[in-house]
Amino acid sequence: MTCADTKQCSKYQNKKKLTCFSKQKKNKDGLNGYCRECDALKRRDCNSTRIVFISTLVASSKQRSTKRGTGQNELSVTIFADICRKQRDRCIYSGLPVNFAMMTHWQASIVRLDNNDDYLVNNSALCALEFNVRAGWTAAKAKYAATHTDSVDNATVEDNVCEALSKRTIRKPYCRMQRKEEGGVILTLCGICCKWKLQTDFYDSMGTTCKGCTSDKSKHYVSTWRGAFLRLVGNALHSCRTPTREARGLVCDITFKDIVNMYSEQSGCCMYSGVPLTKEGDWKVSLERKNVHVGYIRKNCCLIAMEFQGNDHTARSMLDSTGGGGWTRDKYLFFRANYDPANVHATVSSRDSC
Repeated sequence: MTCADTKQCSKYQNKKKLTCFSKQKKNKDGLNGYCRECDALKRRDCNSTRIVFISTLVASSKQRSTKRGTGQNELSVTIFADICRKQRDRCIYSGLPVNFAMMTHWQASIVRLDNNDDYLVNNSALCALEFNVRAGWTAAKAKYAATHTDSVDNATVEDNVCEALSKRTIRKPYCRMQRKEEGGVILTLCGICCKWKLQTDFYDSMGTTCKGCTSDKSKHYVSTWRGAFLRLVGNALHSCRTPTREARGLVCDITFKDIVNMYSEQSGCCMYSGVPLTKEGDWKVSLERKNVHVGYIRKNCCLIAMEFQGNDHTARSMLDSTGGGGWTRDKYLFFRANYDPANVHATVSSRDSC
């Protein structure tokens, strides 16, 4: 039963705004029968046992496989439960024991050891949610993060800050557009790589620079400290424009100067782990919100390595959570104090050493 902007929740028969319901295509109105809050409570109760939680993980992995169009997922509840048993319910990378419950620290998840393959039996492992992130972890990276004593000397920090504050002044002189006809096709000369290319290989706004050279130029710029810091500001602004965050009233007033000052104040290291930050590759610099309920404002932000950009869904959860997949300084110190290479699964350790 729905009105113009309300719908009746099937759980307690009370009316709520349509924004309180998640989408579900199979229903006539395209919305879930339960409101988000009741649905979250229902899923928590269903996932309260270990085997049901594992079945939820496996079902989610199959949904992701279908979305990618691979269709090679080999996992079943029995197979993944056996994988967990072989790993002694410990994270494949860190060796820390995992929890088979929603919204907890070190929550169990399924990780693909090689992201180029699907959830094959030999490519799937049990992993704490904190280590199942886009930047990717390995046993070797976990060992380094837990045992390192590295730092960045002051001179290097100052040099990197100077690089970030220095604007590019050298510009390539304007190149007159040159075209020719060859085999009935119009070709345009790229002013950078000096190759004749089809007009579809150029952006309308970029004139005589082809798409490939434009992309290479952008990648090179982002690989500088100035480009890396500007990217963080742009990503933060874009993130706060997403509908769900606008609904929560999150704002972004972080500036490029704020990012530079953070880098200098943190001596070029990750706020959580102390790992030296880089502009590309492993331990790449990332902007973190300490409190996910607050937007990108100066006092709520710090710089961390992308590996510590965890999956913290507490701001969207309807449950009273006891934890989440995000990182904090205290959580890192717990990881460092409890890390034992003997608890890391032998298979993944041998892979990293090859």
